[in-house]
Amino acid sequence: LTRYLLGLGHQRFAFIQGLENHASAESRYAGYGRALSEAGLSPLSMATTRGNFTFRAGADQAVRLLNVPQRPTALICANDDMATGALFAAHRMGLRLPADLSVVGFDDTPVSEVVWPPLTTIHQPIKQIGARAVERLIDLLNGAESAGAGFEAVPHRLVVRESAARFE
Repeated sequence: LTRYLLGLGHQRFAFIQGLENHASAESRYAGYGRALSEAGLSPLSMATTRGNFTFRAGADQAVRLLNVPQRPTALICANDDMATGALFAAHRMGLRLPADLSVVGFDDTPVSEVVWPPLTTIHQPIKQIGARAVERLIDLLNGAESAGAGFEAVPHRLVVRESAARFE
């Protein structure tokens, strides 16, 4: 997501993180930091706050992040629920989306297609993840020694919708 937004010309970012010590939330934020660093930008110079993955948290935290003189042009949220809350808050603040602010999320939940503007997000194959978890659990119950060990990455993809735009 960060690389995509950088490619659209964004340089001022904000990030609504998820819960502290939540594995997915932490890895999403780490990827954001890596992408900014690779682009020569300091993650520490960008505004960040934490939410609890809810619409309300996204709305509340977006107001905090956007009510500043040098407003970010891109807001990344650790999940789609917070991103939809951020969209709501930005609309209430009178911002034109995505002309004034690009908002993106993670997970590609059903709400990401029905909000306005439709949310650019990262799609995760939730059914595939669940099926693989059940397979590993069955292997573990059947005594397979390596069933519970290790980490498996699953394919994910960027879903480009209308909530992010080029920043000139």
